[in-house]
Amino acid sequence: MYDEIRQLDHRSNIREEVTSNLNKQYSIEKQNIHTECQDELDKQMQAEKLRHEQAIQKIRRDIENSQSEKVTKLKNQFILTKENEISRRFKLETEELAAILKTKKAEAALQQEQLKSELQAFLDKAVKEAQMSQQTLDSKLSELNVTIPEEKHEEVEHGVVERQRTQEVSEIEAYN
Repeated sequence: MYDEIRQLDHRSNIREEVTSNLNKQYSIEKQNIHTECQDELDKQMQAEKLRHEQAIQKIRRDIENSQSEKVTKLKNQFILTKENEISRRFKLETEELAAILKTKKAEAALQQEQLKSELQAFLDKAVKEAQMSQQTLDSKLSELNVTIPEEKHEEVEHGVVERQRTQEVSEIEAYN
């Protein structure tokens, strides 16, 4: 009976069997925990990468918007500065041209007045010379006791005046 019980006694194997079974179960559960944790790590890392990429995209968009706003502001500032400078310089040049025009008009008016005065003096001189020529002609004719019909008298006067005008025109053209 003892032999039989000894043969049936497997107590010495219990430790090894239980240890082996528990080690297997431990390894399987440990592997499951490892896989579960690795999956969780991958999931969280993927979520963090996505959040990171979204954050980077937001930062990029914000910076691009800021750059666009700054460039637009700079462009508007340069357009305003350009328009102001153009207006300022246009006004300045207009004032300079107006001053030059005023000076030129004054010079032209002075020259015209001078020319008018010289022409008047010349015409006065020509009229005096014509009158003197007429008087000289009249006195010579009266000395000679010759009478010129009234029509001829006008022709002679006209000839003297015409000669004077031709001379005046020549002198004016030479002056100009």
